[in-house]
This record gives sequence, C-alpha cells and structure tokens, in this order.
Amino acid sequence: MLEELAKRDKDWRKMAFHICKCHDTADDIVQDMYLKFANYDKKVNDFYIYFAIKSIWLDRLKDKKTKTVELIDNFNIFADTYDFELDEIKEITLKKVKQLPFFERELLIVTTQEMSQRELSRQTGINLLVIQKTVKKTKEQIWEDVKKLQEREI
Repeated sequence: MLEELAKRDKDWRKMAFHICKCHDTADDIVQDMYLKFANYDKKVNDFYIYFAIKSIWLDRLKDKKTKTVELIDNFNIFADTYDFELDEIKEITLKKVKQLPFFERELLIVTTQEMSQRELSRQTGINLLVIQKTVKKTKEQIWEDVKKLQEREI
C-alpha cells in the first residue's frame, strides 16, 4: 500500500499544501497520512486520501486550540502576584491572546508550548533577538492589560 501511495507523493503534498497553506505542515500531514495507511491492505482512491489529509489537518487545528488553553495555564503567576481569581486571569488572558496579531500570537504559543525560542529561530530563520523581544513584549502587554483590569476593579 505504501509503495503505491509513495508514487504520488508530490500530489499528496500539493493536496495537503492547498489545505493548510504551509509547506512544512503539509509535509508533516503527508507523513502522518503514510503512517495512518501503513498497515492498511485495501486500495484507496484519491477522495479517501483527501479526506484523510483533511482530517489530520483538522485534528492539528483542534490540538492548536488546546495548546492556546494550555498557554493560559502558564499565566498562573498572576494568581500569586495579584488578587485575581484564576478563572478571571484565564478568561482575560485568552481574550487578549486571541486579539494579538498573528505573528505575535503564534510566536507566543509556539515558544510556550512546542519548542524553545532558539530552536524556533533555527527552524524558521527568524532572528533569535526578534523572537525574544516579540515574546517578551507580548507577555508584558498581556500582563499590563491584566493589571489595568485589576486596578479598575479595586
């Protein structure tokens, strides 16, 4: 089965790219698709492959949403520093993270949950200093918003 699928590898990668719009992610999705069909004995058509690739992509998106929620848990330091209820902090932080520009939001999520800033810099070619400054600025911005809200409630 894998040998047949591998013959059309470029087609599967194009298909995955059209779904996710990122070459690296498309490569990962196709690899996951190969793993899914590694022990599959039946013949599959193009539609079934497309459905499998799209399902893998949707699962990754769900996982990303989970990581955003986990990111909020990293802001528990607020609960100790300020007189906030932890649920309030999570709610405020999630709202602020969702409002961030794409670049800042993704850097914050990736460097908090998936890899170090140095590793991200190596993999993407983004200057390490840019990543460090952006993440620091983003965290400070969120913290300031939380502090302002606390001051208004007092």
